[in-house]
Amino acid sequence: MDEALKELEKPATKIRFSLPMTTEQMSQHLAASYAWCVSYRGCTYEADQSTMSKIGKVSQWLTSPSMKPMLLLYGGVGNGKTTMARAVAALINTVRTKAQKLVYDFGPWQTTEQDDKEQARIFDRLTRLPFPQSVTAQSLADMAKSENPQYAKMKTTAFLILDDLGCEPATVKSFGTEVTPVTDLLYERYDLMLPTIVTTNLNLQDIRSTYGDRLADRFNEVFERVGYNGKSYRR
Repeated sequence: MDEALKELEKPATKIRFSLPMTTEQMSQHLAASYAWCVSYRGCTYEADQSTMSKIGKVSQWLTSPSMKPMLLLYGGVGNGKTTMARAVAALINTVRTKAQKLVYDFGPWQTTEQDDKEQARIFDRLTRLPFPQSVTAQSLADMAKSENPQYAKMKTTAFLILDDLGCEPATVKSFGTEVTPVTDLLYERYDLMLPTIVTTNLNLQDIRSTYGDRLADRFNEVFERVGYNGKSYRR
C-alpha cells in the first residue's frame, strides 16, 4: 500500500507531441510546406506579414513541449486555416517518410560515440512521428450516423486534424439513438490528451454557444489558439 501511495505522490506527466527541431527551423520548413499546398491548388503563395506570423505561431506549437497539446485555428473564411493544417500534415508525413526510407536503405542509426547518441535519438523520433489523419466535421457526423467503424478510430488516432468545426449538425440519430459526434470525439481526445488541430469559422463565443460551457472550458484548457481575421485569399 505504501508503495502505491508513493507512486500517486509522483507528479503525473504526459509527454506532449513535438518535433525535434528549433522553432526557427520549423518556421522555414512549414513556410515551404505551406507554399507547396497553396501552389498545389493553383494559387499564388503570398508570404505577407499575416501569413508569416501564423506560420511562426504554429511552428512554436509544433516544437515546444511546454505548450498545450491541441491547436485551434479560428476566424473568418478563406484566410488559410485549412491550408495551414494541410501544410502541417504534409510536413510531418514528408519528414517521417524520408527518415523511414533512410532506415530502410541503410539500417537504423547506430553509434557508440557519446556526442552522436542524441542525434541518433532524434532521428529515431522522426521515424516514429504519428501519421496525421484529416477529417471534416461533417464527414465525422456522417460516420457516426451510419455507425462507420472509422468514427471510433478517429477518436483515438495518434494525430487528428478536424476541419470546419461548426459546419456539422450538433446532433445526429444513429439507428434511433441521438448522438453528438463531434462533442463526443473531442471529449475522448481531451481525456487522452492526443494532439489535435481544429479549424473553424466560429469565434470563441460561437463555440461556447454552439457546444456548451463544458466543451468550451476544455477548449480553454488544452487548446493553443491562433486567430485569423485577415482578408480572404479566395477573392
